[in-house]
Amino acid sequence: MTTAYVICRLEDIPSRQARGFLLARRGGAGEEIPWPVFIVRWGRHVFAYENKCPHQGTRLDWEKDQFMDGAGERLICGKHGALFELDTGRCIVGPCAGAALISIPVSVEDADICFLGVDLMEPGED
Repeated sequence: MTTAYVICRLEDIPSRQARGFLLARRGGAGEEIPWPVFIVRWGRHVFAYENKCPHQGTRLDWEKDQFMDGAGERLICGKHGALFELDTGRCIVGPCAGAALISIPVSVEDADICFLGVDLMEPGED
């Protein structure tokens, strides 16, 4: 059985925009590891990625929740200007062309955006 974690409601992210989250994963020894991620919404379609550029590991957002290029059609790395496809996370222009963002399995269930098959720590869990 795959564990699903509700991250937010579909309506919390306007269509053709993205929103970042700082979650916590469980490490191999049970320790809490910060996990910056973001979710992109395009109508009823959602895509989720780790907030980490494959070029140098920097966060993509150049300001809070600013992940999209000026046209609102691609993801952009705020540091290097690399452009990524929304649905695959593949870099199409920039210093990491051909590389891809790390995707996170995601689904929409009863208007909730859920991450699937990840080991998140609940708030206050030790």
